[in-house]
Amino acid sequence: MCIWSTPSCQRAVSRLIDTDQTIGETALAGLHEPPCLFCYYRCMNFPIDIGHKYQVIAKEIKFNPEDVEEHFTRGSGHGGQNINKSTNCVELHHTPTGIDVRYQHHRGLLRNRKEAWELLVTKVEEQVKGKESALGQKRHKIQKQKQRRSRKSKEKMLEEKKRRSEIKEFRRAIDSD
Repeated sequence: MCIWSTPSCQRAVSRLIDTDQTIGETALAGLHEPPCLFCYYRCMNFPIDIGHKYQVIAKEIKFNPEDVEEHFTRGSGHGGQNINKSTNCVELHHTPTGIDVRYQHHRGLLRNRKEAWELLVTKVEEQVKGKESALGQKRHKIQKQKQRRSRKSKEKMLEEKKRRSEIKEFRRAIDSD
């Protein structure tokens, strides 16, 4: 793995971004060492450094940070004078999908901003991928767990319980002798 500050990695990443190529043999020809994926994803022009996991998701769904309008407003709710006087709420609007995110969970603007961008990437991924997204898969799993059992599967489960109880009864009869 390379370090972001190495010149060869910076050149390779800037060349990949300039020519809009994916990582491959032709994009990395002539380099002594190819850039690591972290450096490649880090170059996606996000206004704040978001987590690597979210950068990978953004690259997969072809998320463009320039399509987002960002506003900072005063927060609301509990907190008294601090909330009323400071600007710590982040509002993001993704123009192509129409998704809005308003985030104000922490006192500091930077932390709220980072998490708002991560939340926006997650929401756009969910809309683009649907059930294939991580959040969609979680929802589907919970939905399946909450469903009522079919009659056949319930009967099968009860039969198995009955069989297990008979085995235990048989053991008890032997132990008491």
